[in-house]
Amino acid sequence: MRYDISGSRGAPVLLMFPGSFGSARMMQGYTDLLKEKYCVVAVTLDGCDGTGGAYTSKDEVTDKVLDKVKELGISRIRLLYGLSMGGANALNFLYKCGRNGITVDNILLDGPAVGKIGKLQAWFFDFMNKQQVKMMRSKTVEE
Repeated sequence: MRYDISGSRGAPVLLMFPGSFGSARMMQGYTDLLKEKYCVVAVTLDGCDGTGGAYTSKDEVTDKVLDKVKELGISRIRLLYGLSMGGANALNFLYKCGRNGITVDNILLDGPAVGKIGKLQAWFFDFMNKQQVKMMRSKTVEE
């Protein structure tokens, strides 16, 4: 996993989880705007953007992020952000924060249309969406 940290370490913390196949680069537009007032920690998932390894489960991801948050000495997160599948990771992380004495003030779960994604990812999402629509059209409600 990779953590892109920008802004002042003493500022309120924003923790950002990308969507599937995502990296911190997906959120660069947000990071550039927010780093003046916040400490932005953007996560790149294992197996994405050349990090090596593989995404195995939200529990493994959130355990690693929790360890990093503790390592950085963060005890309060002003905003926890999850984009698409990152929303599931963010919710799992929120649950674990409560058990580890980390306060989360706000959580924002977002859809992929707002995120900044590359052409290959956009093509892939469009392709998968069309495949799902084709599959649904060929089935009845009972199926």
